[in-house]
Amino acid sequence: MGLAGTNRFLRTLGIYLIKRNRAFRSPLGQAMYLGYVSRRMRKLDKRPPFVHIETTNVCNARCTMCSYPIMQRPKGYMSDQLYLKILRDCAEMRVADVNLQYLGEPLLDQKICDRIREAKEYGFRVQMVSNASLLDEAKARGLLASGVDELRISMDGFTPKTFEDIRVGLKFEKVKGNVERFLDLRARHRGARPRVVMCFVGLAGNQSESKQFYDFWRGKVDLVLISQARDWAGQLPLVQLGATYSTSLPRVPCNHLWEEVIVLHDGRVTVCCESYDGQITVGDVREQPLAEIWRGPAYERLRRLHRENRAGEIPLCGACKYYAIW
Repeated sequence: MGLAGTNRFLRTLGIYLIKRNRAFRSPLGQAMYLGYVSRRMRKLDKRPPFVHIETTNVCNARCTMCSYPIMQRPKGYMSDQLYLKILRDCAEMRVADVNLQYLGEPLLDQKICDRIREAKEYGFRVQMVSNASLLDEAKARGLLASGVDELRISMDGFTPKTFEDIRVGLKFEKVKGNVERFLDLRARHRGARPRVVMCFVGLAGNQSESKQFYDFWRGKVDLVLISQARDWAGQLPLVQLGATYSTSLPRVPCNHLWEEVIVLHDGRVTVCCESYDGQITVGDVREQPLAEIWRGPAYERLRRLHRENRAGEIPLCGACKYYAIW
């Protein structure tokens, strides 16, 4: 499991502890946890372990729980020059993991396999998230040859009706067939890469299928992740919102401000998924090295407000229901 996957697993475990473990909720447990968070923040001040590079923000689906249908920023594709500049910046910062996706469908980027290879030449662990609707045999073989380390596939239903009601514009049988063909090709390809993770975002309308989804895919892929939908800091009213990562415990500074950074396809830098339209912009890699942005005044102001328990002064953070798990 890569660093990013390990962090996500630990957060899932942390959420379970928050909900179930009395020792964790105790004053001593909280003091120990806050001490760990402080040490982790100091360690990550120098560089993010994970960088999302949005090579495109164009998508072929209109998923009901996603911010893409309400996104207002211009759609497009990252230039080769900008992409290579970001890779150099990440290498200079000794970033470990990159994800070549943010809000778009990366398989719409005709250069995605070349871009994976270029990232691998720098020594990064490369992850990609896809809806798999375009994962035909040619693209499957291209991904297998590219050296991508992890492929996450979002598929939020076990029956055609549920899937197609949520993932508007996609066809269940086509996506399922694409995934199964990819797994078959991977089995015949030299090596076990990429690691394949099936992702299911829980909503009230699909919760009854989560166990069937898990049981079907768990023996076929490396990991099955069941998560819960969120309302994008109040920006997307989800009538069928599932359970959220909310808790009555005091908030700690948000781990996203220390553990990852997002570079949009036009070069602007933002801080988390809730900022899908670049509402919080902390810099632009067309004008500055990523290292300067990471340690710059805009990022530091956000971190300081979180450390001082004043995150509510940041509009998006004040409306966010996510409870940070470090």
